[in-house]
Amino acid sequence: MKHRGYLEVAERQARSRLAKIVHQQPFLQGSLIDSTFKCGKKNNCWCGKAKEGHPACYLSIRGLLRNSLK
Repeated sequence: MKHRGYLEVAERQARSRLAKIVHQQPFLQGSLIDSTFKCGKKNNCWCGKAKEGHPACYLSIRGLLRNSLK
């Protein structure tokens, strides 16, 4: 990677703002998972006849179990 002095002013300023945010706020290391599921009500719900089911979004946080075992 090139030295930051070779970057354009706008990119240096954006990196500086991002570095300030990263160091001020706590972050969770994980993944946001977009998924679908079928509820099981085959006769009374649209998801029983549809190809995909109800939308769901899950947050999978890595490292919590490992840290709690220490």
